[in-house]
Amino acid sequence: MDTNCSSTKNLRRDRAAAYLRERYGLRCAATTLKKYASRGGGPRFHRVNRTALYPLAELDKWAAQKLGPLHGHAADRASNDFDTTTGAAAPALN
Repeated sequence: MDTNCSSTKNLRRDRAAAYLRERYGLRCAATTLKKYASRGGGPRFHRVNRTALYPLAELDKWAAQKLGPLHGHAADRASNDFDTTTGAAAPALN
């Protein structure tokens, strides 16, 4: 784990949970982050004495992994009747 704590803003667990909710819409309670810290699966953090400090970059990286890739509209994927470059309907092939 990177030991350079001072190069980025770090948030305590309660503020980290609020940041994830406000920025990404991820409902993740501080108690859930605490569970992830002991069991794994959560964002990386620094431990200073008994306090967990979460760098913003690690919270952003973890949120991006949780959210996954962007998806288009299901109808756009299912058929090719819409030209995404012009926004017009493609000509019918009858």
